[in-house]
Amino acid sequence: MKDNVDTRTLNTISICSGYEGIGLGLREVVRTRIVCYVEIGVEACEILARHMAEKALDEAPVWTDLKTFDTEPWRGKVDMLTGGFPCQDISHSGKRAGISEGTRSGLFYEYARLISEIRP
Repeated sequence: MKDNVDTRTLNTISICSGYEGIGLGLREVVRTRIVCYVEIGVEACEILARHMAEKALDEAPVWTDLKTFDTEPWRGKVDMLTGGFPCQDISHSGKRAGISEGTRSGLFYEYARLISEIRP
């Protein structure tokens, strides 16, 4: 049975990485390697850099604007995208205004763009 198990590492892009909590949890159950982080928050980028230097996170570039993220170099090379887009506009504890351009939750459309262009 051991021969039926795929033990390869999944190349992953982390979107809206924050301090990379989603990726750290995922690593507990799936062999994954972050090949790029996408995070706009300065403090979060500093945390990512510190944790990469400490070898607590995979070393990878940090792209600071999801809206300008160039997907071309990653097409055919990435198995998975992870992340949680800002959901204050649709959260039960938020405004419940819905997903729309120009709002934080509007980043949903950028997620969709990355999925359609990278095709993980």
